[in-house]
Amino acid sequence: MRRALLLAVLAAVVAPGPASAQPEFKARVKVIEVEAEADDKKEGDEDKSEDDDGDKKPPPKPPPIIRALVDIDIPGLTAEKFELRDVADETLAIDAESVVTFNESDEPMALVVLVQGNFRWMGNEQYSDPEDPETGAIYPGAHAGLGAALDALSKAGPDNSRAALLIYTDGKVIAKKPMGSARELGAASLGAQTEYKEYISKPLVVGLTEAWSLLSNEPNSRRVLVVIGDGNDDNADIAAALRKVITDLEKAEVEV
Repeated sequence: MRRALLLAVLAAVVAPGPASAQPEFKARVKVIEVEAEADDKKEGDEDKSEDDDGDKKPPPKPPPIIRALVDIDIPGLTAEKFELRDVADETLAIDAESVVTFNESDEPMALVVLVQGNFRWMGNEQYSDPEDPETGAIYPGAHAGLGAALDALSKAGPDNSRAALLIYTDGKVIAKKPMGSARELGAASLGAQTEYKEYISKPLVVGLTEAWSLLSNEPNSRRVLVVIGDGNDDNADIAAALRKVITDLEKAEVEV
C-alpha cells in the first residue's frame, strides 16, 4: 500500500446560478490509500499477448483504487462534486466515483472518553438529602448529563469502532469500560453517581497520559480523545508535563 498527500477540491453548489459561479472549497486530504484493484484473471488462464519480439508480455496491471479521507463538513456533497488534485501538479485531477460519510465507511475508529471523576465535578445531588443537617454542601454535577453524551458517542463512528471510558481521580485512572466495541459504551458504563462520592482529586495529566498510552495501541484506527472535565489538575506546576503529553497526542495524530 502506498500513501501520499493530495489536495481535495470540493466544488459545492451553495446557491443557484451558473456553473462558473459555483465556489470551490479546498481541503488537504489527511490520508490517501492507493490500493491495487483485484485482478479478475482466474488461475490457469494464459496471457496470449506478446511484444514485438514474440516474447510474452506481463499481464497489464488493473487501475488502482484511491481512497481519500477528507476532513470537511459541507452538507449535500455528492460524488460528482469531488475532485482530487496533486498538490505538485494541479493539472492532474481525478473525479470521485463514490462518496460516503465517516459513519458509513469501513475506517476503524478508536475512541477514548476521559472523564474527571472527583465528587464535586460528578455531583452529589442525586443521593444527598437537603433536609439532612449533616449532608453538607450539595453539588449539582456533570453526572446527570454524561449518560446521554456517552450514548451519543457510542454511535459516533462506523460499526467496527472501538471505545473506552476512563475516569481520572485520586492519582489514578479507572477503566470503567475497557477498550472494546463502541456500541457497548453508554450510560451504564458510567455507573451511579454514588460510585464517585469518595473521590476528591483530579489528576488531569495522569489521565491524559493513560489515554495516550491506550490510543497508541490502536495504530490502524482513526484515534479520537474526548476529555470531559474542568481542565484543571491538582498539581499547580503541570506546564511541562501537560506540554509533553499534548505533544505525544499530536505526534500520534490523536484528534482531541
